[in-house]
Amino acid sequence: MMNTTKQTNDTVIFKYLKINELCTSSSNPRTDFEETALNELAESIKAHGVLQPIIVRTHPNVQKKYEIVCGERRYRASCIAGIKTIPASIRELNDDEVFEIQIIENLERKDVHPMDEAKAFKKMIDSGKYTVEDISAKIAKNQTFVAQRLKLNDLIDELQEEFLKGEFGVGHAVLYSRLTSEKQADIFSDAKTGWNQGYGTLKEAKTELERENEDLDNAIFDLNSDTLLPTAGACSKCLKCSSANTVLFPEFEGNFCFDSKCFQIKSETEKVNRLINVLEENPNVILVASWNFKTNKLDDIINDYGKKLLTQYDDYTSYGKEGEGVQAWHVDNADFCEIFLKENTKTDTIINNPGANQTLLLEMSKIKDRANRALELDREKIYKRTIEELVYNDEKNSLLVTCEDLKISEKIAICHSLLTYGDDDWIFEEFGVDRFVFRNNRIKVITENFNDQFLFKVLRRYIKSDLVSLSNLDYEKNDDPKAYFNVIKDYFPEEIKIYIDEQNDIASKRIERSNKRIKDLEDEIKSTSESIETQKKQLQTKNVCSVCNRSDADFIDEFGHPAIWKDNVCLPCSSKSK
Repeated sequence: MMNTTKQTNDTVIFKYLKINELCTSSSNPRTDFEETALNELAESIKAHGVLQPIIVRTHPNVQKKYEIVCGERRYRASCIAGIKTIPASIRELNDDEVFEIQIIENLERKDVHPMDEAKAFKKMIDSGKYTVEDISAKIAKNQTFVAQRLKLNDLIDELQEEFLKGEFGVGHAVLYSRLTSEKQADIFSDAKTGWNQGYGTLKEAKTELERENEDLDNAIFDLNSDTLLPTAGACSKCLKCSSANTVLFPEFEGNFCFDSKCFQIKSETEKVNRLINVLEENPNVILVASWNFKTNKLDDIINDYGKKLLTQYDDYTSYGKEGEGVQAWHVDNADFCEIFLKENTKTDTIINNPGANQTLLLEMSKIKDRANRALELDREKIYKRTIEELVYNDEKNSLLVTCEDLKISEKIAICHSLLTYGDDDWIFEEFGVDRFVFRNNRIKVITENFNDQFLFKVLRRYIKSDLVSLSNLDYEKNDDPKAYFNVIKDYFPEEIKIYIDEQNDIASKRIERSNKRIKDLEDEIKSTSESIETQKKQLQTKNVCSVCNRSDADFIDEFGHPAIWKDNVCLPCSSKSK
C-alpha cells in the first residue's frame, strides 16, 4: 500500500495521516454539522473510504499535530466510521492564508446557507483586510449581494434560528434585517402567537412592511439636519435610508426610512421647534389640531404659553363660506392653515378680549382677511403675466440666459433655491436671525445679509450636502465623489497625497500577495500534474479492477495516488462486495 506521495516542491505533501494526529481549527467558519448528514457520510466512508483528501497544515501551537484547514466534516465522519487514517494534503500556510481558504471553501459548498455566508462575510470585514468591494470581487457577486448578506447579521437571534430552520426564505430575511430589533421581535412574536401564525408569503411580508416604511419625501423636517436627533445624524447620510444606501436597497426608487421610531422622534422634535417659534413670533395665534391628536410634548408647551387648543369638529371645521375662514397654526401638521370656527367658539377664540364689541371686531377681522386675499390675487396676476409674456416668450427670454454676468437678484435667487432648513443654524449664528423669521421671510433675510461670501458659503454647503456620501466612495467610477474629491484636492493637496500614497502601499502589498498566491497555485497545479505523470511512469504493474475496470493510472488521475488492491479488485469495489 502506498501511503505517501511527496511532490517535487516542499509546499504540498499528500499523505495518509492518523486520525489522532489531527486537531480541528478554531477559525473554521462552519460550526454546525447536521448529525444525520454526518452519519450518512460515515456510512459512505465505511464503504468507499475518503475520496477527497482534507487540507491540513502543521499545527502552529501543538507539537506533532496537524490543524485541519478544510475538511472537518470528512474528519468528523471518519471518526464516526472508525477508520484509523485519512488522506491529507499537507500545506505550508500562514494564518491569513488559512483564514481565506476556510472562508472561500465554506462559501463554495453547494448547501451553504445564506446565514453562513453572512457570518463569513462579517469575519472578513471584521478582520480589517477586506471591504465589501474586495469580497464582491473575490466571490464574483455584485456588491448588493454582499451588502445584503452582511445585513443578515442584524437579525435578532430568534429570527436567525427561524431562518436556519427554514421557517422563511432569504427574501424574508433581507426584509427583516432592515428593521429595528424591536420590530423584529414583534414579527417573531406575531408569527408564534398571533391570530395568523407564520411569516406569510414574501409578497405579503413586503406589502405589510412597506406600509410601515416612512416616506422621507413627505417628512416635515430637513433631511440634512443632524441636530434633531444627534445620535442618528442626518437622514441624507443614514444607512437606514434607501436613497443614501442604494447598494443595500437597490429595489427602492423612492426615498424611504426603515427606522420608524427615529423618524417619529425627529418629526415630533420638528413640531415642537416650529410651535415654539410660532408662539414666540405671534402670541395671539390660534392653535388647532385634528380630532384624534395626541402628544404630551406639544400639550405641555401649549399649556406653558397659556393657550387653548381647538379640536376639529368640536371647535372648527376645514370648510365654510368664502371669506369667513381665519388663519391658524395646525400643531400636528406643523403649518398654517385656514379654518372655519363654529359659532360657540368664535367669541372666545377670534377676539380674546372680553371688554370689546365682539361682533364689530369679528367683522373687522373678516374685512382685513378679504383685503389681504385681494392683494394676494393681485400679486398672482402680476407674476402670471410676467411668466407668460416674458419668461415663456422666446423673443424676450433669451436675455435671461445669454447675459454675461449674474445680476444680484439672480444670485439671491440661487441662494434661495439652495438653502434648506439645515441652514437655519449658521444663519442664526452669523446674523442672529431667528429660525422662524428666516423660514417665513427668506428672501428678505438673504437680501439684507447678501454679499459674495454669503453666496460662496451657500454654494459650498450645497455642493457638500449633494455630493458627499459614505455609500458612494469610488471617485474613479462615479462622478459625485470624483467632483468633490477634486475640490478637496485643491484645498488639501498634501493630505490627499499622503492618503493616496498610504493606500497605494497597502494595495501594492495586497496585489503582491495575490500574485504570489496565484503563482503558488500555478506551481502547485504544475507540480501535481508532474507528480501524477511521474507516478504513472513508475508503476511496476498495470493492474485493472475486474469490477469497475479502473487502473492504477485512473486512480492517480482522480485521487493523486495508485489504487489499493485486494487480489485483482480495487479497495472501493472490494468494500462494496462485503
